[in-house]
Amino acid sequence: MNCFSYTGGFSVYAALSGPTTRVTSVDISASAIDAARGHFALNGLDPEAHAFLVADVFDYLEEARRNGEQFDVVVLDPPAFAKTQAARSQALKAYRRLNTLGMQVLRPGGILFTCSCSGVVGMDDLLGTLSQVARHLRRPVQLLESYTHGVDHPINLVMPETAYLKAVFCRIG
Repeated sequence: MNCFSYTGGFSVYAALSGPTTRVTSVDISASAIDAARGHFALNGLDPEAHAFLVADVFDYLEEARRNGEQFDVVVLDPPAFAKTQAARSQALKAYRRLNTLGMQVLRPGGILFTCSCSGVVGMDDLLGTLSQVARHLRRPVQLLESYTHGVDHPINLVMPETAYLKAVFCRIG
C-alpha cells in the first residue's frame, strides 16, 4: 500500500516487482489518483489489477485497521507536516499517529517505508518516533536502511532545515 501516493511513483515501482503484486494507492487528490492510473498504463501495467483510492490517508488507515486489512509493504510518504519550528510538536504527533496506523495494517514481518520532508523534524526524531510506536504496539522493529537526500540537494550547515528529506526502511515483527 502506498499512502500519499500522489501520481504513483512508488506504486508503479512496486507493481513492476512481480506479476502477482497488487498495489493499493491512496491519495486525497482525485487528479493525482487519475494520473497514477495513467502512469500504470504508460508502464504496461493494467490499472484494473490494482486499487486506486481517493481518500484521506488517516481515515483510510483507520478503516483498514478496523476491517483487519493487512499489507506486506506499507509506504508512508506524506507532505511536510511542519514548515516552521512552531509546528514541530504537532508534526511529531502526526508522524506518531501515521506510523502507528501504518504498523497496525502491516503483516508481521512486513516492510514499512516511512518518510519525512519536514525540515524541522530530523532523522533522530523520525527514528525516535518509530521506536516509540513500536514499543507502544509491542512490535519489534528492525532498521534495514535509512536515507537522506542526495548530492543534488546540498545541505547548508547554517540552515539545518535544508536537511529535510529522510526515508527509513524497517521490518516490523
